[in-house]
Amino acid sequence: MKRMERKQMIEERISYVRGLEQELDKIHNAQMDLGYIVLDKPIRDGYYRTLKLRDDIARNKRAKYFEEILEAVKKEIWGREKKYADRNWKNYFKNSTYSYSSPGIKRLTQKEFNSLSSFAKNYFISITQKTFNKYITYYSCIVPRYYFESTYRKAYITKIRITSPDLESKEKEIMNILAHPNLRKYSIYYCDKYKYFDLSDRSCRLYYNRKYPISFVDVEIEEYLSKKG
Repeated sequence: MKRMERKQMIEERISYVRGLEQELDKIHNAQMDLGYIVLDKPIRDGYYRTLKLRDDIARNKRAKYFEEILEAVKKEIWGREKKYADRNWKNYFKNSTYSYSSPGIKRLTQKEFNSLSSFAKNYFISITQKTFNKYITYYSCIVPRYYFESTYRKAYITKIRITSPDLESKEKEIMNILAHPNLRKYSIYYCDKYKYFDLSDRSCRLYYNRKYPISFVDVEIEEYLSKKG
């Protein structure tokens, strides 16, 4: 195959893949628009590992500012048990150094930084990096790491997503097309260069592994919940 023909073929495949991904975006938005059903009784669902202020820092007269900073930068990682939360924490931050200044502490976007108080802003430095042919400014927290310590909190399912079989069927059909060997290397859903979904994040995990699905078929909600309970 001639070089120009190969280039044209690649461009056509990329264009085709982008069109499919745009269709997936529409499906995902439609799925989000279906909404949720709030549970009367939350369901226990593992633990989050995250960060909190050390006790001595929490007693500091400026503790409220450090709490503000922590709320802005902390990341929560889910696990079925504490040991799995620890494992997911380790694996996640081993491979996600780009958006985090240290394990559990993310860098802020310009919008997030602007929402902070004047005092809190003094504990950040700006970092400009080139990303996909453009420059983006992030703000990295410089509060001493020992101000924070690891902690766990119980996770609960408080609502369940309403799902549509038709939308899920279309999503699966497109994902199967994108999985073709000639296309998957151009897709953000399969290419190793992208980490499109973070399955250690509970919201993404629930999105793809819906333990309590509800469709538009004639299902009595109370009967459904009683069966799952």
